[in-house]
Amino acid sequence: MPLFSIIMVTSYLAGGAVLLWVGVKGGSESLPRNAWIGIRTSRTLASDEAWQTGHKAAAGYLKASSLPMILGGIFFAFATEEQIAWASLVAVGVMLVFVILAARKAKAAIGDEGPAQP
Repeated sequence: MPLFSIIMVTSYLAGGAVLLWVGVKGGSESLPRNAWIGIRTSRTLASDEAWQTGHKAAAGYLKASSLPMILGGIFFAFATEEQIAWASLVAVGVMLVFVILAARKAKAAIGDEGPAQP
């Protein structure tokens, strides 16, 4: 397996695992507010309650966002470099759609608890 394939497989599987972990931790309300990971908007960061409410509401979308990354990582182990290039566009695009939906779901769940967006 070429080095490029190894890097892509590793990156996508790790990214998918992190997204899945955030979704699971957020859904169980055990993801602490932090400076590195999670849905980091002004509303979710407004309080611990808003953080937990937002992540619990968004957990399903966050878990779903891990699937294209994990499936992409598995596919990349058997694909050519050209196939990896095209498939990565699809995988990242689908993942971004789910992450955007997660952020919207979190914002809707929090409502007016957080500060208004400028």
